[in-house]
Amino acid sequence: MNPRQLTPHRGCAIRCISGGCPPVFLVRQKDGPPLYFLLVSADGKPVNQQVLNLVAEPLQITGEVIRQGDLRILRADPATYRRVGDKG
Repeated sequence: MNPRQLTPHRGCAIRCISGGCPPVFLVRQKDGPPLYFLLVSADGKPVNQQVLNLVAEPLQITGEVIRQGDLRILRADPATYRRVGDKG
């Protein structure tokens, strides 16, 4: 799946993630190529159902990045994901 604008992308992404495709977190850098991170829980388990309400939203996620070859995996508790602009 190739992330695009929020509204059209959101519906498609929710269906894919609900069906078992792992969610991916896109980081757009100012001076560099975009980075993609496979999202998993802090203990490495799928987070599909926990992230459905956050799909295609700008987020701040703090966690541990693990590399497996070219794949970047971001391990973080979905309860700690924060929408950018949220207070709290």
